[in-house]
Amino acid sequence: MQKENLLLPLIEQEMILIRYFAVRDDEGNYLGTLEVSQDLTELRKLEDEQRILNYES
Repeated sequence: MQKENLLLPLIEQEMILIRYFAVRDDEGNYLGTLEVSQDLTELRKLEDEQRILNYES
């Protein structure tokens, strides 16, 4: 399965990860595209908080 990732800022401070997968049958024929979206906003906030905590110690 081929995949492509796209990371888009929705608005300031919000992030969403959109992943695209090419779906193929056993013979390699293209059947369509699967799109998976994930909201990364809370994860990014936690990473920023961790970065601040690491800097202060």
